[in-house]
Amino acid sequence: MKYPRKNFFLAVGMARAIRYSVLAYLGSMYSRQIFHFFRVYRRPILWTSVEVIVIGCLAALFWISRRKSQRKPVIPDAEDGRSRAA
Repeated sequence: MKYPRKNFFLAVGMARAIRYSVLAYLGSMYSRQIFHFFRVYRRPILWTSVEVIVIGCLAALFWISRRKSQRKPVIPDAEDGRSRAA
């Protein structure tokens, strides 16, 4: 893309420095509240995550079995090998 490598790395480095500085600041300011929240709601968060994963897996299995029973490829554009972006 004819963008100078030096400028690219400088921009990426500055962006990461800003991002991680803000994250470090927020972590130092709100760490006690965050740890308290997860200490109190650890089990509901865990079980909700497990439920979402199980429902997602069941939906994927349903999708796959339905596509196979219709004799269609599991991934819709897998037949022609072309990408939609191209």
